[in-house]
Amino acid sequence: MVPNSGEKTFKQRFRNYLTVAIVPNGIAVAIAIMLALLILVLSSTTLAALPATIAEIWLVANMVPAHADGITIGVLPMLPAILLGAGVSLKIRKAVGRHITLRDLGGVILSCLGVPVLLSITAWAMLLDASQVFDLSAPNVFLAILNTLLVHASAIAIGMGQKLWRSLAKHWGISADFVLIVRATWTLFLQLLALGAVLACVSLLWHHQALLQSLQPYNSQGIVALVGVCLLYVPNVAIAATSMLFGADIQIQGLSISLFDAQPPVLPPVPWFAALPVEHHAWAPLLMLLPAALMLRFAINHLASWKHLAASVAALGLMTLLATQFAGGVLGYFDTVGPTIWLSTLLAMVWFFAIGAGVLGVAALLARKAVVEPEVVEGKDEIGQEEESEQTEASEEILEGEVIEEPEHEEAGHQDVDGEAVVEEPADPEVEAPEAEDDVAEDPVTQEDVEEDVVAEKDQPDFGAEAEEALEREAEHETGEGESNTPDQPEHRDS
Repeated sequence: MVPNSGEKTFKQRFRNYLTVAIVPNGIAVAIAIMLALLILVLSSTTLAALPATIAEIWLVANMVPAHADGITIGVLPMLPAILLGAGVSLKIRKAVGRHITLRDLGGVILSCLGVPVLLSITAWAMLLDASQVFDLSAPNVFLAILNTLLVHASAIAIGMGQKLWRSLAKHWGISADFVLIVRATWTLFLQLLALGAVLACVSLLWHHQALLQSLQPYNSQGIVALVGVCLLYVPNVAIAATSMLFGADIQIQGLSISLFDAQPPVLPPVPWFAALPVEHHAWAPLLMLLPAALMLRFAINHLASWKHLAASVAALGLMTLLATQFAGGVLGYFDTVGPTIWLSTLLAMVWFFAIGAGVLGVAALLARKAVVEPEVVEGKDEIGQEEESEQTEASEEILEGEVIEEPEHEEAGHQDVDGEAVVEEPADPEVEAPEAEDDVAEDPVTQEDVEEDVVAEKDQPDFGAEAEEALEREAEHETGEGESNTPDQPEHRDS
């Protein structure tokens, strides 16, 4: 049984924290040692430079600039730092995958930040000591600590995962939607980098003659080594190409290269420099529509409010700032090489905000039009009333038609009316029966005369006895008093 977090002792907690922090960083140090030995053997350098070489490899993996022979190399390959961050993220993901308390999480984060910082300080001290013997110098210690913290903090943030971030947001009283929108923005940023990498490869193939010329100074072994170095710089190239797609520029030896202008200086024989445009093309700015299309799709699928837009813009700006900061730097006598940091970040945020605001504005306009206004409702009610009145008039016309058609039967069966009169006003029991028979006998004569006149006018044949009985039964069924009229009917017909 694994004890609960509250039952763990301080030693158990400390051991768990160190396990999470030491494993990925220890593997990175072991790889640095093997690479240092390989470099010294291949370059036939004394083993006295081994500590300094290990320290330099560790600092380079944490994006700390290197200084040797009076030359500063600040354009460092980002792939080693990404691999190191991926190892830290995987270890963090396994550590926080099960139930974890805030105290344990804080201990894990502090250990994962503290161990690499201590290693960077140790490496800086080793370089400082080696600078007295070899022609090299230690970097700025504060810059070394800052870059190490940024690399490992980014790895920790990614490794914590969406589930843990949502739990923390709930604990801090922040809506979980912001976690989701930041996670989606991270996916968008990776898509933009992939787009930049693809376009850089296409440009490299487009300038294949310049690519072949850059490989001419090297032999077969040099070409293999050069290709390996170029692979390490793939993330840097992707970030630089993405910055150009935003409309920013790349600085090389004080000159600017962008989609709007191309003034390349004399470049070193490196294959990736062959991908840079050597002349300006009028259609080049149209390439900015490609990242705009990705942003538009993201805005349509993920942005639901202006708060989401603000959070997403801020997240994209922070990601672009860190990426462009690590992608460029000082490269010997070429001075600053890489995308302009502030311009790339600003344009990325402006593009994304403009597209997101347009999508939200159109969505609000469509939603407003979709709401039924009172005038429209009244119009619909008036139409409905007109339809109901038309239906009512039609039904009235049908009823009137029935009324018009019924007088034939009423005239033919006029005796039913007399029968009904008899039922409604029955003879008084005090009155003698013969008198009632006389009264009843007087009416049928008059009724028969009227029937003969009506039949003569309409040229209809006389109804027989059977027709009269049918009409009487219909009259009885309508009044519901057929049983009370039955005894009187024979007398009525006899008269």
